[in-house]
Amino acid sequence: MQSIKLNDIIDFNPTVKLEKNDSYSFIPMENLTPEVKFVSDVEKKEWQGQSSSKFENGDILFARIYPCLDNRKIAIAKTDGKGFGSTEFFVLRAKEGVADQSFVYYLSTSDLIVQTAMNSYVGASGRQRADLKFIKSSAFDIPSYDKQRKIAAILSTYDDLIDLNRKQIVLLENMLGELFKEWFVRFRFPDWENEKFVKGMPSEWAFSELDEVVEIVKGKSYTSEEIHDEKIEDSIYFINLKSFHKYGGYRDSGLKYYTGRYSEAQKVSQGDIVMAVTDMTQDRAIVGRVARIPTLNDEFAIISLDTVKIISKVYSENFMYCYLRYSSFSETVKEFANGANVLHLSPKQVLKQKVLLPPIELSKVFNTTASPMLDKIEALTEMNAQLELIKQQLLPRLMSSELSVDKLDIQYPPSMQTSDEAEEK
Repeated sequence: MQSIKLNDIIDFNPTVKLEKNDSYSFIPMENLTPEVKFVSDVEKKEWQGQSSSKFENGDILFARIYPCLDNRKIAIAKTDGKGFGSTEFFVLRAKEGVADQSFVYYLSTSDLIVQTAMNSYVGASGRQRADLKFIKSSAFDIPSYDKQRKIAAILSTYDDLIDLNRKQIVLLENMLGELFKEWFVRFRFPDWENEKFVKGMPSEWAFSELDEVVEIVKGKSYTSEEIHDEKIEDSIYFINLKSFHKYGGYRDSGLKYYTGRYSEAQKVSQGDIVMAVTDMTQDRAIVGRVARIPTLNDEFAIISLDTVKIISKVYSENFMYCYLRYSSFSETVKEFANGANVLHLSPKQVLKQKVLLPPIELSKVFNTTASPMLDKIEALTEMNAQLELIKQQLLPRLMSSELSVDKLDIQYPPSMQTSDEAEEK
């Protein structure tokens, strides 16, 4: 193993020729999800010569701007050909015969390159960008090509399992959402045929303001000195805007750590409901959305000022979470958020919303099916967090030969096989 400059194994921003007015895959920054290996195009757009990053299928898109780089928005483009995207991407491509593309991806997501890139930040605070020249000239101990492929194959097995778990989570969430809508939006609940309906609604259901069935606790204001990316002595889990997936649900990779003061009311633990009441973008994909707190290693967390805790006074926490997540509530309440650059949603406005709620007994019947599904989603999410941690810890040990791969008989996943290897099979 020898120390090699990154520029000797990686083509940075390789030349990709696009034709004006032709349509290509388009990938904006918002499509990249931290710790998700692949990003696919969701639309085609005409390229009219505008400033953009240009890439081909299989190239690595590497966020160069704060805070996207800090959040490790790095992924392999999975398209049907050429594409373009945000100007805030560096495009990385392994030099043929020198480096393996999958290995370069894992290297680029590791602390080796991410921290190097962050240390090179230049520009005004809040809009800092990594210095490409500095990154190119940085040197690391890079294993041989054969060893790179073996390392990438090992790490890919973790990503394959993580991806399978994610697909199960999406399937379970879709099933849960459809079950909720069938019962409580379309009114096709058990024995609905024998229910009396008045003006299209079940007669035993009632409208009320949300504050009749829930309480809201505001989150903790904080200073930048009180927030940490990693757990340190006396720090506490901190739920913030990054703890929410777009359109709702808990995002484990967004967790921060807090070392300031707090009240007992601002503590949350497994099964509690939190809602985002701030949004840093204008697409309203976060504000008004809810998440369900996982186990957090059996510890509690503190909620930030950008969130509120919702305490159900009448129904179970699981039912109320499903109501706020899968009904039209979030879509309605998000429209009350306002602000020029940052959207803010008033908790009082949330509590004033009218909601149509079923009899408690029907909600309990729903819980018998919904609760095991929610528990399964949480278990799969926790498994993925553990797999991701193991994967991150493996790369430096594999690269340093602390864990040797030389004598291992590696089975390469299809995405890493060469044409000759595929023909042999």
